[in-house]
Amino acid sequence: MNTQRLFGIYLALSIVMMNCGYPHTEPTSILVDKQIALEASGGACTSFCLDNGDHCVFGTNMDHGTLQVGQAFVNKRHVLKTAWEPSTSGKYARWISKYGSVTFNAAAYQLVWGGMNEAGLMISTMSLLDTVAQAPDARPPLWSPFWIQYQLDNHSTIDEVIASDAIARSTMEYDHYLVCDRTGECAIIEFLNGKMVVYAGASLPVKALANSSYQDALTALETGIYWKVEAIGVSPDGPAAKAGIREKDWITAIDGVALVGEQSIDTFFSVLTQHTAGDEVSLTALHPGETNPVTLVLEMATLPEDMSKYVLPPEVPVQVLALGFLPNFSGDFLTRFVTAAQWVKAFEPTSSESAVTYAFDALKAVSVEDTVWSAVFDPAGAQIHFRTNQNPQIRSIDFEQLDFSCQAPVMMLDVHAPGAGDISHSLEEYSHQMALDHAEYVAANAWQVDVSAFYVETVLQGFESFPCMEENAAALDDPNQYLEDHPVLLPPLFGWGSRAIFDRLKPIWVTVTIVSLVITIWLLERSPRAPRGKWLLWALLVIFLGPFGLLIYWLTYRKYRASK
Repeated sequence: MNTQRLFGIYLALSIVMMNCGYPHTEPTSILVDKQIALEASGGACTSFCLDNGDHCVFGTNMDHGTLQVGQAFVNKRHVLKTAWEPSTSGKYARWISKYGSVTFNAAAYQLVWGGMNEAGLMISTMSLLDTVAQAPDARPPLWSPFWIQYQLDNHSTIDEVIASDAIARSTMEYDHYLVCDRTGECAIIEFLNGKMVVYAGASLPVKALANSSYQDALTALETGIYWKVEAIGVSPDGPAAKAGIREKDWITAIDGVALVGEQSIDTFFSVLTQHTAGDEVSLTALHPGETNPVTLVLEMATLPEDMSKYVLPPEVPVQVLALGFLPNFSGDFLTRFVTAAQWVKAFEPTSSESAVTYAFDALKAVSVEDTVWSAVFDPAGAQIHFRTNQNPQIRSIDFEQLDFSCQAPVMMLDVHAPGAGDISHSLEEYSHQMALDHAEYVAANAWQVDVSAFYVETVLQGFESFPCMEENAAALDDPNQYLEDHPVLLPPLFGWGSRAIFDRLKPIWVTVTIVSLVITIWLLERSPRAPRGKWLLWALLVIFLGPFGLLIYWLTYRKYRASK
């Protein structure tokens, strides 16, 4: 496996595992990655916007069954950033951040789950199994969490965010987003069937989002039907497709047993466990857009020989691998959306303080057992408020007390750190070790693929190497022209990897260089009538080239002795 692919897996899995897409106490849906695992995906993230007069108060929950950690960062303006993957035309996404921001990061520094910038743009990510990423093209690609940082770095309005799709392409396959600006304008951005789908204005009657597609959520809100088992990921050549099952079919019964209410998925699994390979299973299905269900019979396939490729939660029977589709149970997602929608509709404009309190009450109403943190963004007050499951005290970060200059140190905080009230002055200067320890912990405890500590540190060091451009007048006057005049000469991963290797070898290199310098001086002492100027030149060469400088001197010295 090549280096770029490994880094791709590293970053992809960081988001799969960090964006509210891992199992919690109730089995809700199944997601198969044929190369890695089959896992229950019960993430319960919820976000909403409260229209508070001339601005939006943004509330969001981060829920995760296994990833109970997070860090907050103060990101600086005027920093030149580069993505690591090229487009089909070889271009890399590059930009100079226009705005500073405060973000909550579950995976690593620069890999954002949600946040707000100093212009009042707010964004949060939630997992969505229906997502199908856009196909590669000439637009530079950005992985989901870096795409969020890109939006916060560059934009202040919803229109700018939507328009940016023509410039950079989001490539993640598990997310959708609620984005709002200071004025209260919002958009829901999804990637369905390989295309960007935007709900805004009249097409966004409710400014809320959970983990079902927005259209499915609106349908549930209108019909009151939440608890249903859906067929997703239908394999074109699998048993289900051959029997006539279609994508997004609503499975209303299995072997004549009705699937009703909150126990639908448990009933489905219970009946399914009675079958083995070759058995016929009767499924009653309602095709999308139709009103009359049909009963279809599929023949279960043989289970895969190598079951080690699949990781099944205890509640999920192995027989799901023989269906040719994945049973998706979105009732939890839909009920949380409906609850959030009710709170949004019931809200009446009030003071910022009261609106923030109301937002936290609404977030509590849609919380689940594994809610890790709840955050409220108030652009009018230029503040972020949050609490976590390990520190339930509400803490606040005041933008007016932050220094967004890139010449000042990046500030950070463990989201579970003790404290209450305004903690703006309790933030710590960025620590490579603290950020690395967090990223390595996430890699070891949440990702479903082996990623070495070296790869984690390499990517982190790449992010840390982004240069401050605050004193570069040309870069700030016309960023696009500057970037065009200063193209990427080498793939970013090459530079990041080289730097990481050098850092690892630096102690050895310094030792070898000192030894080489001592040997060079000893050889120069033996050389008759060597002028001091030559001594200095050779010493500098060895200092810069280490043992290679000694090799050059030794070859020169041998040639000199042979000529005598």
